[in-house]
Amino acid sequence: MRKIVGNGIILAVGIVFAAMLIAGCEEQNVSNAKSDIKKSRLEAFEKNTQLKKELKQLNAKLERRNREIEKQKGLLDKCLQEKAALEKNMEEGVDEQWNSIITIIMDENAKQRKEIDKLKKEIEELKHPDPKRKVGG
Repeated sequence: MRKIVGNGIILAVGIVFAAMLIAGCEEQNVSNAKSDIKKSRLEAFEKNTQLKKELKQLNAKLERRNREIEKQKGLLDKCLQEKAALEKNMEEGVDEQWNSIITIIMDENAKQRKEIDKLKKEIEELKHPDPKRKVGG
């Protein structure tokens, strides 16, 4: 009976030892799982922080580009206005030059017509001299 009791005690101690060992492993597994969750959360937080930083930088870059685009649009509008003004001035200048040339030509034509009329009169007088008029004077 002693042997049975001794074997029973050894068996009981072995069972208790095995139970403690299993409980310790489970606690370590639970601890590892909690540690893994904390590690994952920390990694996610760091990644989130990094992404927020990158997003902030990209938004700042986008804002700078938008300001540059607006500046370029302003310059383009100014250039288009200057171009329109130059075209208008050029057209007015061409019109003025044409008007000036036409005026000169018309004045010259009028002078030449008077000269032609005068010369025609002289030719007529030479062809048909007026007897009342003295020639050679």
